[in-house]
Amino acid sequence: RPGPAAGVPLAAAPPAPAGAGNTAADASFVEFSGGTVPIALKEYELEPGKIKVAPGKVTFVLRNEGRFAHNFNVEGPGIDTTAEKFSPGRTVRLEVALQEGEYKISCPLSNHDQRGMHGTLVVTSKLAGK
Repeated sequence: RPGPAAGVPLAAAPPAPAGAGNTAADASFVEFSGGTVPIALKEYELEPGKIKVAPGKVTFVLRNEGRFAHNFNVEGPGIDTTAEKFSPGRTVRLEVALQEGEYKISCPLSNHDQRGMHGTLVVTSKLAGK
């Protein structure tokens, strides 16, 4: 006959924390509160590809970890700027002033964007750590 634990789940998942309006979609975003955002570029992705930052001056530190030259573009409210093209193993910086809103980040070289080398940048004063 069954023991005393029959019918009791062995490993119950902990309840989800009562968040401040966070959704499952928000969970995949990486937040940077210090104004510096490191991004690795490789074939054919940006890592991280979903970023949240506070408004103001942001410095992207872009590392080319791929085998081909890459580039980095930020396009959104009031801005459409591109870093210099940089070869494998190099790191470049792109400093921009960002207002609240949603931006597209991508590698605009050749067909890299179409092959998946793009992401989303959300600029908001409502970061989880604030």
